Amino acid sequence: MTGPSPDAPTPDVTPPVAAAPRDWDPLLAQLGHGQWHWQPQAAQWALSPTCADMLGYGAHEVTLGAQGWLPRVHVDDRARVATCVAVHEKHVDDVWQCDFRLADTGSGERWLLTRGTVVARDERGVALLVRGTCTDMSAVTTAGHAARERNQRLASAMEQAQIAWFERDLETDIGVGSPSIAAIYGLSNLEGPWHFDEIRARIVPEDLAAHLREIKDSLEATEADNEVRMIHYRIRRPDGSLRHLEVRYRNVYDGGRGRAFGLVFDVTATRALESKFQEAMEHTRMAWFERDLVSDEMRGSRSLWQIYGFDPNRQPLHFSEILTHIHPEDAEQHPADTRQLQARSRALRGKVEETATEVVFYRVVPPSGDVRWLEVRYRLRLDGLGGGTVSGLVVDVTTTKLAEAAARDTDMRLRIALEAARMASWTWDLKNDEVHSHDAFGDMLGLRAPGPWPVTEVLAALHPDDVATVRAELDRARHPDHTHDLSMEYRVRSADGEERWVEARGRVNAQSLAGIAIDVTARKQAELERDRLHRQLQQAQKMESIGLLTGGIAHDFNNILASILGYSGLALQRFADRVPEKLVDYLKEVQIAGARARDLVAQMLAFSRGESGELVPMKIELVLDQTIKMLRPTLPASIEIKTQVEGALPEVLADPVQLQQVVLNLSINSRDAMAGTGNIAMSLRRLRISDGHCASCHHTFDGDFVVLGVADDGPGIPETTQGRIFEPFFSTKASGRGTGMGLAMVHGIVHRHQGHILVHTAPDAGCAFEILLPLDQAEQKLTAAIESVDIASYEATRPTEVLVVDDERAVASFVGELLELNGYTVTVETDPSRAWELFASDPQRFDLLVTDQTMPRLTGAQLAARVMGVRADLPVVLMTGYSATIDERKARELGIRAYLRKPVRGDELLAAIASAVER
Repeated sequence: MTGPSPDAPTPDVTPPVAAAPRDWDPLLAQLGHGQWHWQPQAAQWALSPTCADMLGYGAHEVTLGAQGWLPRVHVDDRARVATCVAVHEKHVDDVWQCDFRLADTGSGERWLLTRGTVVARDERGVALLVRGTCTDMSAVTTAGHAARERNQRLASAMEQAQIAWFERDLETDIGVGSPSIAAIYGLSNLEGPWHFDEIRARIVPEDLAAHLREIKDSLEATEADNEVRMIHYRIRRPDGSLRHLEVRYRNVYDGGRGRAFGLVFDVTATRALESKFQEAMEHTRMAWFERDLVSDEMRGSRSLWQIYGFDPNRQPLHFSEILTHIHPEDAEQHPADTRQLQARSRALRGKVEETATEVVFYRVVPPSGDVRWLEVRYRLRLDGLGGGTVSGLVVDVTTTKLAEAAARDTDMRLRIALEAARMASWTWDLKNDEVHSHDAFGDMLGLRAPGPWPVTEVLAALHPDDVATVRAELDRARHPDHTHDLSMEYRVRSADGEERWVEARGRVNAQSLAGIAIDVTARKQAELERDRLHRQLQQAQKMESIGLLTGGIAHDFNNILASILGYSGLALQRFADRVPEKLVDYLKEVQIAGARARDLVAQMLAFSRGESGELVPMKIELVLDQTIKMLRPTLPASIEIKTQVEGALPEVLADPVQLQQVVLNLSINSRDAMAGTGNIAMSLRRLRISDGHCASCHHTFDGDFVVLGVADDGPGIPETTQGRIFEPFFSTKASGRGTGMGLAMVHGIVHRHQGHILVHTAPDAGCAFEILLPLDQAEQKLTAAIESVDIASYEATRPTEVLVVDDERAVASFVGELLELNGYTVTVETDPSRAWELFASDPQRFDLLVTDQTMPRLTGAQLAARVMGVRADLPVVLMTGYSATIDERKARELGIRAYLRKPVRGDELLAAIASAVER
């Protein structure tokens, strides 16, 4: 085998060649050892049958060439074997050996051991013959390799896990161990042995005393003590790092000599994780525990001790200490009967039993007195011999329990609030088409109790007029494409016939429609009342607007009428006997038309401001009698007037002229409605009324009233026009037969008297108006009779100079000419400022001031105040077509002698002047 190449191709077996005699030892063959001869100089190998069979050549003697049996060696071992052969070929070593694996033959890995010795050398010492053996070492080598691999893996695993082993002589305190001992403790001697004082020097002072006590206790133990001991301590390594170690060991005594065998665990990471776990449990108020049924001791996390109010460093605790802090009312909730559990364990007769996890809730009262709620999840493990454990987790659920209690309280308050607000919750199960409710929903709809109710039953409880609308809304809500919240209103009728309004609101999800129902009857009534008040306000605003409009029109109209009536009157007075008779007739027609226009304007003013004479206590039946006497000649004989008057009626504050106008207007309307044929019933009665509703102003009212009734048996007022009958200029009469101001004037007069109007009418059932006038508490007698004044003309009793002021030139000229015709000296001014300057320049010049009220820059009342401020005795006559700021009462308060409304008749003006001058 001189200089073979380990990677050379395997040659064929060399045929046998001449060799030294092969004296194979039969004993070695019987013991299973192969034999070989090697002649290095001849480059020849001879193998015994046993050796050839081991190398795979067959069980017969074989002779090999220079490469010998190297091709039969495993490729991974060839280089090593070739080197071994070459070294022994060239050197003088007498004995050599080499182990190797055979090439894979499919029968598994085989290990051979070859040993040889030089039996012949030449003069140079070079080997001439080497004889040796070949032994199959597969079984031994494989086991050894496996053991070594296991040991290596174990050592590697221990190194990776930072676990070290040690052996310590208890007498000398010197020990040996794995290299990881030095790594763990940071020792400079990596191989050992080590004196354990060097190791103790690494222990932190706070833990060293406990460690020394543990060593002392272990040395004092008897030789029979085989207890495995455990101790924890911290070390500080030279690099400054702090490590947590756990040491487990046992003392063994052999012939009186003691040794400690043990393991060292680096539990730094574990302790850090435990610390974080403990901290997390403390923050989340969770804890773990384990209770031993034999000793009845409990171990657990620091957080458990804190929950119960114990020192967290105390371990273990006796279970009786735990029981003292459980709330007395909850003691039965805890699996606390140790004897019962032990008896249950013994009943198992050695069979182990582990129960499923159970959950209990109870309260604990720590020393602080702050009651806490705990949720305990635990499991029993009984060993069948009377012992076992109870282990589990404890969670502080105080916040949750308080929240649940608050939620229950809130739910109760919500239910009370819902009931108080006449609200109820409901859920419509779309799958089963049923409505569920735990509130007053059933009572609200008058449904049988308890639910659930089919939707058809709910719909049957609704007002018939609302069923179709509600059903359509529900169908839309349950449609898959519906995305809006449900909102609808409907009516229900209770068993006693009362009608109530309900508003339902809801929201749809996949399987149901949930919401609330609200009794909105009060709101609906409020809305109706609001609408009524809104109509009332609109009516008042409309009346006010029309009043302002008619007042403005009346002012201008009265000035125009004053001129028309004044000048036509002057023409008749001065020239009637000198003009054609036909012209006199024409002027009289002008006077008649002017008078009609004057009366219309008076009605407009009565409506717009209620302007009239002073209200005085009076017997209303006297007014009614006089009005009927005036009315009867104007009505056709086919209309009969009937009266019904209660006796002993109280007095009312009223203007008799205006009340006559009210009765006349209502009677004329009845006459026209009956087309000249029928009955008019007039009545007077006393009535106490509450919650009345005025047909014209739409206010509600109550009180004691004298009721003036005017009724007819005509066709009645159509429903479509009943709301407009009091509007000015609204009329259902044919064109030219009515002004539309009759009932508007009635409205104005009645409400100036603080009264109200009721209207009762129906198609073909006639119409009845009731005028309600409040009583006069003073019950004064009516002393003034109703008289009309007709003064043709007045002559001045003495020379008098009059200052006439009116911004309407025509009116001022008419008044001036009228006064001049009647013997007065007159100065006419159309500018009130110039009139004041004229008066101020000579205050004694004028004996009387006749002035209009509504003028630019200076009103008549202001002008009167100025002149009377200079001459308090100067008589003043005030005329007005319309004024929103002054009436007759205010005029008299200012010292004005006479207050006249335009258009003023000549005789009326002359009478007022005569009266003012004479006073």
